[in-house]
Amino acid sequence: MAKVNRGRNGRGSDDRGQMLLVAGIALAILFVALALLVNAAIYTDNVATRGGDSAGEALEYQAGVVGSVGELIEGENANGNGVDADSIDSNVSNGTATIDETNRRYHLRRAAVTNTSIVSGSREDGLLISETDSADFSDWSANASAVRAFTIDLDTNNMTDGSPFVLDLNGTTLDVTLNETDGVEYITVSGGTENIECNREVPADNTVRFDVTAQRLGGGVCSFGWPDLDSDSEIGILDGINGGGSYELTVDSSDDTTGLPADSWTAIYSVDLDIRVDTAKLSYERTVRIAPGEPDV
Repeated sequence: MAKVNRGRNGRGSDDRGQMLLVAGIALAILFVALALLVNAAIYTDNVATRGGDSAGEALEYQAGVVGSVGELIEGENANGNGVDADSIDSNVSNGTATIDETNRRYHLRRAAVTNTSIVSGSREDGLLISETDSADFSDWSANASAVRAFTIDLDTNNMTDGSPFVLDLNGTTLDVTLNETDGVEYITVSGGTENIECNREVPADNTVRFDVTAQRLGGGVCSFGWPDLDSDSEIGILDGINGGGSYELTVDSSDDTTGLPADSWTAIYSVDLDIRVDTAKLSYERTVRIAPGEPDV
């Protein structure tokens, strides 16, 4: 039988093989540990991003309920023809309770306890005044300590060229006029506390929106300047025969509907909401007045 000779370096080759094996195992363990550390860091960052901003949670909740209750009031007012303010108030109270319960369930899943309720006695009554698809506007005047959501869709087919109708905001007037220059028609608004003039070209559909409370004409800014109003203030329309189209506004008023356009009725002008949010890191409570569409003055 032949004799196998290992050679002088046989022992060293085995040692190197064992060292390579141990080093490979060590590197594998290191890579696994690094992967675990990276995953842990990503998880921690995600948790912090989702749940760390307690103030953001409270503000998100507030924005949601304020918007929902505002839309609820507008919807109940729009359907309030022939209904008294107490009936509208009952519908708004019931709807607010539903909004509160829906939001409470949503935020409870995010470890936040929430509550929203209407402040007792905070309701301010008023009037919703409107005309729809009118060939000319009525002349009227009403007590108004505040005004909100006043928009006019001007139908230039039913307006008198060069003759304005007038919005009277407690003695501060706005002339709204259809003008034609070189065959091009424009709506011009002039006056206000800033005594400015705004012009917008009439589009092909012959309708121009004048958002009075937002101070925008035809989608562009028209900062005419709102006057200060108080409990003795009056607003209205003069020379309405020169106007035409549709409009709607809600006023905080002690008047009844006598002398107002036919499409006018009692409405809720505003309510106050008590809002509370409790999380593990924050307790937030605030009273918010809900009067959607008030002018920014």
